[in-house]
Amino acid sequence: MTAAAHRPALAADGDHDSPRRSLLLAGGGMRVAYQAGVCVALQDAGLTFAHADGTSGGTMNVAMLLSGITPAQMCERWRTLAVRSFATLPSLRTLLRGPPYPALGSSDGIRERVFPHLGVDPARIRAAQGITGTFNVCDYGRKVNVAVPGQEVDLDILVAGVSLPILSPAVQRDGTTYVDSVWIKDVNVGEAVRRGADELWLVWAIGNHGVYRDGVFQQYVHMIEMSSNGALFEELAAVRAANVTRTPPIRLHVVRPRAPLPLDPDFMFGRVDAATLIAMGHRDACDYLDAHHPDGVALGPEATVWTTHVQASGSVRRSSARSSRCGWAGR
Repeated sequence: MTAAAHRPALAADGDHDSPRRSLLLAGGGMRVAYQAGVCVALQDAGLTFAHADGTSGGTMNVAMLLSGITPAQMCERWRTLAVRSFATLPSLRTLLRGPPYPALGSSDGIRERVFPHLGVDPARIRAAQGITGTFNVCDYGRKVNVAVPGQEVDLDILVAGVSLPILSPAVQRDGTTYVDSVWIKDVNVGEAVRRGADELWLVWAIGNHGVYRDGVFQQYVHMIEMSSNGALFEELAAVRAANVTRTPPIRLHVVRPRAPLPLDPDFMFGRVDAATLIAMGHRDACDYLDAHHPDGVALGPEATVWTTHVQASGSVRRSSARSSRCGWAGR
């Protein structure tokens, strides 16, 4: 199926816009509703992007943008999403076959309810102009990350991008097994650099703090945090080395929560809602835009580390984050 060409919100006005910006939407599970609030602030600040890259949960927001959903519409669709649509049991046929099972759940809810509600449309993604999209998936057979261009995206690639091992089954496409790429990387800085980015605008929702918690689920999350941050820091080190001889240097801007976001179970069971996450994203983006330095932040581990006191999971109350209007002097 084909769709009419369209220019999404946040898309650059032309190929020669300077600086050439890349919007990097990292993963973070269902909590990436946070990124919708960030996108509203970026749009209000007049920022445009020649490239948008998504990994894991971040692929959903890149898919929404390239489908022609505006940041304001993104917020509304996240607010009205039935979050439990993400959780779908395997089919009866799969259960009757007996163990081992492909995963604890199926992808039917994502395919049939989540993506349609969010406005994700692969044909519209392929027809987007003014902004190039890339969607990261893991080619399990080769154990490599693959950045699939928006012009080649289909529903299977989008589902694979959020198919986390154990929780969701792998996706078979053209004889290749694809899964969520989070264990390789949670953001693809290298792809943005290869596509000529002068500025990297990273929206980070994964934890980076020194509190090691007890419990199987908490330590599973810690493994993702270690893998995601470690891969990011290696890529930032490569950019830092390249900047020694590059003029102008590549600059990094990071919008991140001031304190850890509630985990997916908190969202699933109503201890936090999308409206709160969106407001937190808008507030944090406004804070960064109002106070940021044109040269961005250092290309090192301090880019994502949290200095705010780490609270217990679930401590953020519903709709307790207050979003503020923000301006930006760097338009």
